[in-house]
Amino acid sequence: MTKDSQASAAKPRSMRNTQRMIERADPIFALAFDAGVMGLSARSVERRLVHVKDRQSGTREVVDFVRCSYLGLDNHPAIIAGAIEAIADYSSLHWSCARTRLNFGLLSDLEENLSDLFQAHVITFSTVLAANLSAMPILASGYLTGG
Repeated sequence: MTKDSQASAAKPRSMRNTQRMIERADPIFALAFDAGVMGLSARSVERRLVHVKDRQSGTREVVDFVRCSYLGLDNHPAIIAGAIEAIADYSSLHWSCARTRLNFGLLSDLEENLSDLFQAHVITFSTVLAANLSAMPILASGYLTGG
């Protein structure tokens, strides 16, 4: 073996190819944007109805099946009133801080109440993305199920 082949054999291969994925996905994303099915702005109307700003024809009303609000609580009047009250009480929308250092008091209260209700240790997250990024690796690891 030459020195070069020994050096390349010793290097672990990366299983990640971000540049290739971007190159392959970019034309598809561009088509979706051009077709007006991606990168849209919307406003809740009632229940699952939303007004979507359409680049070609202005605003149109559609039924929303995209958001994760499966129960349709995102725009329920009681939830909106509660959110406004919580923002006024806590003088903040959200804290951009790792929960290991400082946790938003409202989430701590919610965790405590849900833990009592379900008789289990409950962890809350401020966004679905944060929940997925936090929970999925530990679920996939098998740690919680003994492998």
